[in-house]
Amino acid sequence: MTAEQFRRYYGALPEALLLVDGDGKILAANEEAGEMLGCPPAALESSRLDEWSAGEPGTLRQYLALCSGNSASMPGALTALGRNGAGPLALRLEGARVDGSILLRLRRRAETTARFLALNERIADLNREIVERQRTQAELEGQREWLRTTLASIADGVIVTDAEGRVVLMNPVAEALTGWTLQDAVVATLDDVFRLLDEDSRAPVESPVAKVLRLRTAVGLANHTVLISRDGTEHPIDDGAAPIAGSDGRLRGVVLVFRDVTERRRRERELLETNERLERTTESLRQFAYAAAHDLQEPARNVALYTQLLERHLHGRLDAEAEEFMAGTIDSSRRMQRLIEDLLAYTRIVESQNTNAECDAREVLDAVAANLQTAISENEAEIVCGPLPRVGVLKAHLTQVMQNLISNALKYRGPERPRVEIEAVRRSKWWLFTVTDNGAGIAPEHHERIFKMFKRLHGRDIPGTGMGLAICERVVSHYGGQIWVESQPGRGAAFSFTLPGAKA
Repeated sequence: MTAEQFRRYYGALPEALLLVDGDGKILAANEEAGEMLGCPPAALESSRLDEWSAGEPGTLRQYLALCSGNSASMPGALTALGRNGAGPLALRLEGARVDGSILLRLRRRAETTARFLALNERIADLNREIVERQRTQAELEGQREWLRTTLASIADGVIVTDAEGRVVLMNPVAEALTGWTLQDAVVATLDDVFRLLDEDSRAPVESPVAKVLRLRTAVGLANHTVLISRDGTEHPIDDGAAPIAGSDGRLRGVVLVFRDVTERRRRERELLETNERLERTTESLRQFAYAAAHDLQEPARNVALYTQLLERHLHGRLDAEAEEFMAGTIDSSRRMQRLIEDLLAYTRIVESQNTNAECDAREVLDAVAANLQTAISENEAEIVCGPLPRVGVLKAHLTQVMQNLISNALKYRGPERPRVEIEAVRRSKWWLFTVTDNGAGIAPEHHERIFKMFKRLHGRDIPGTGMGLAICERVVSHYGGQIWVESQPGRGAAFSFTLPGAKA
């Protein structure tokens, strides 16, 4: 390929392209390549590719040698030293031999451009150049050969039709997926070559090409569509089609790009089945936990009651060691009662599905302060808060969160008089609450662990079941929010959580 031919057919394409020889000399560059490297195409054409590379020269030479021996696209990488602030750039290369030279496509590795759209535009531009610049059949065939070379390097299936919907070009991937060779396809109808069915209903699906010819615009294919190959094999596919228009605006044809998504669909089905199994298992475990905790309430109450009665009956008749055993039994029975109550509270959270629930956070805080009045007075604690909003949660749920956080602030106090500050800040449709205390603090390695069930940091030195923060996390996540803590030992803790605002 000559530099003039490159400029004629590739100069206006919306992707960075270089034409180089086997030694890496840049023979031609289009405008996109110049813009990517921060250098005019003319300046690029007077340089060598290794002058723009920050990598090992030997690696680049090996890659060019590989491309020189292959007409199919070969992947590679290049760290380019761009100019005028354009580099260094981590690039992905795709190179293929074209008439003795190497055609290189340059792409940024982090690029997330929609591949189908880019391919459609490139092929449309190529076909437009063929129609506009070549008038004789011999010249047109030459252009088609250039196009076949380009299509052969594309990993997706590509079919090009004329304005009547007849196949004029297919790349090897399209031939493999449809089971039709180009030679057979050009004398068949597109509906025979590209036969589509709805995966669920098995009803025929309109060809994207026919839709483009009807709507004169780019279209995509609905999900759950399968391509039936010539031998009856089914391939789940994604595809898109776009019109090819001439400079006069007339429709010249259609380009169809598609890919086999069998493996992706298999993974999606496996993931769906796994999720369904997990949901069933989770629901069974939740029901079991609820039933077990509910049924254990009465025996736990009886154990606590009879133990207290036994203590009264034997009061003064037991030695010191027996008294200690009795006290331990009573304490354990009470802890068991509290644990069962917390387990029931934890499992009941997901039962509330009222999407219209809302409450006034200030009213909730006042009720919590009343509930904890004894502990607040005993600790001489100070509760401070700014304006609080209405939120879209059940009052009982917000009460659980507030009461657990404030109770913990009093329970795990530091040497100073406890001070608890509550504030709320609007974040779009969410409210960010922060409950800050000046207590004992929490080491960073425990910041995530404390929200798990039964996770306690102080053993039995401080009463508790290890369920309080787990209930907070359960409530917040039930409404789609998040909860976290920022703290250091001896410096207090700031618990933050997000809840949806009231709908009104």
